[in-house]
Amino acid sequence: MNKGIIMAGIIILILVGGGYIANQQSKNAEQEKMTQEKAAMKAKEDAAMKEKEAMKKDKEKDGGKDEAMMGKGFLMKDGKMMVEENGKMTVMTADATINDGTKVTTSGQVMKKDGTTMILTGGQSIWMDGTMMKGSYTGKQLAGKSSPYIEYNKADYEKAKADGKIIFLDFYANWCPICRAEAPEFNAAFNSLTTDKVVGFRVNYQDSDTDKDEKKLAGDFGITHQNSKIILKDGKEVIRTLEQWDKATFLQQINAALQ
Repeated sequence: MNKGIIMAGIIILILVGGGYIANQQSKNAEQEKMTQEKAAMKAKEDAAMKEKEAMKKDKEKDGGKDEAMMGKGFLMKDGKMMVEENGKMTVMTADATINDGTKVTTSGQVMKKDGTTMILTGGQSIWMDGTMMKGSYTGKQLAGKSSPYIEYNKADYEKAKADGKIIFLDFYANWCPICRAEAPEFNAAFNSLTTDKVVGFRVNYQDSDTDKDEKKLAGDFGITHQNSKIILKDGKEVIRTLEQWDKATFLQQINAALQ
């Protein structure tokens, strides 16, 4: 009798224990499966995020290239072909092909796809988008194709006056926050101009780049503050301001002067 009870108890314990173990194993397997699923999901999310970031970088890189190429030109200066890009000028060391297939050589020869050829002369330039500029200004060009925006020099300034151009003077100091904020706005504005009736000058004012001609010009106009802006028409001052301008404001004032 006692043996029977004991055996029954053992059997019950075995069954209960076996059920517990089986249940625990099932729970462990389910938990492991969930962990694996979460890991797989996280791996997919990480991969998708990396792919998205890579696509974004590629897009930014391509966009940067397009913008740079549109702002790249080939200029004949002092008998040498120069490459101008982002306001920097270097000697042209290899022939180039612009967007429409036109070839530009280091000797200044321009060969179009239809067979037409020409030689660039002093001050003439051709840009990646096919724009041709006759040009005859010798200063460093900061922006603009039809209407140049250049670093001030007396010879170019006198020529612009003699040619009857509308002249924009920006008295710029390299330590001035407003001047630095306006610089890309003016570059963009000049790049958007299609008229050839405007010439802009960045005039260094009381900074490490200011030369004697710039000091004299500031004195002639009675300039007492950096970021002063003046527009001249027919040699006469039509606009003078210390207000901070953006691209839209500049174009509004220039278009008014062109009327």
